Amino acid sequence: MNSAEAPPRERMFTFRSGGWVVALAVFMMSLVVLQVFLHLGKARAQRIGDGHDVSTYRFDLANAVIPTDEIVAGGMWRDKTPPLTDPLVWSLTKHETTQSRRGKTLLLPEDRVIGVTIGGESRAYPLKILNWHELVNDTLGAKRIAVTYHPLCDSVAVFDRDVDGETIEFGISGLLWQSNQLLYDRREQIGTESLWSQLQGRAVSGPMAGKALRTLPFELVRWPDWKERHPETTILAPRPEMSRDYKRRPYAPYYSMQMPREEFPVSPYPPPGDPERAWDRIAVLADGRLVPYEDNAPPAMWHGFWWSWHATHPDSAARPE
Repeated sequence: MNSAEAPPRERMFTFRSGGWVVALAVFMMSLVVLQVFLHLGKARAQRIGDGHDVSTYRFDLANAVIPTDEIVAGGMWRDKTPPLTDPLVWSLTKHETTQSRRGKTLLLPEDRVIGVTIGGESRAYPLKILNWHELVNDTLGAKRIAVTYHPLCDSVAVFDRDVDGETIEFGISGLLWQSNQLLYDRREQIGTESLWSQLQGRAVSGPMAGKALRTLPFELVRWPDWKERHPETTILAPRPEMSRDYKRRPYAPYYSMQMPREEFPVSPYPPPGDPERAWDRIAVLADGRLVPYEDNAPPAMWHGFWWSWHATHPDSAARPE
């Protein structure tokens, strides 16, 4: 052996020297990366609707009872706004102790809630939560209900989910008509669902086209007023993973404009003359009367901006005075 020859270099990583730890870490990281890509691929595969083309949402519009050229995509795929089904609810005590313990307040005095009472049970659905979900498939007083809210027209409706002996679970279609949400009934087979107009309370396409939902009374009131009148109320609980979202008011700029504009087509629009009245909030009472909405108004069957009601019910009575 040549004495000048350099000795062989030691291998830096061997299983004996601990290289197995590095190998295992690389292997585990590879698995994580693979799972992420698989999850993303699955999520993309489950997305139905491209946000622009109505046909990509795969609803059968052949027997629609509204003009199909008035249906538009809202920029999001099906259920991108995640509806809630059988959600967690808090008692008033749970709400207050949770907020006290965390040093945070879910509901402020100015916050509005949809208050519903059925079978002696009362529940509050905060709009600051519904801004991010728009729909709750719930059960209250042994009745299966859908609590719906659409921020673009500030429209509220509560429905009985039992139709012709079937209990419907609704989703958010991602489509709009008259700048108002179209719900859909969830089915196992895509393409067999029906679209439902929130403000008309009926199916407007699909196998159930023309079927009507039974509306249920509700109150849209400030949280302190509801809590005072219903101390036994339960409250729709926030989803922990969305706690930061609930603190934001995504539609504040939309409502703060001196003369807001619709983000999507609306026709027919209320006739000209005193145009700001189109943005008045109105309530439709059980007897069919349209009245200006005010805090502590009597229980209503619908609520929304006057223009939204006028567009979906063009033959309704003149605007409320």
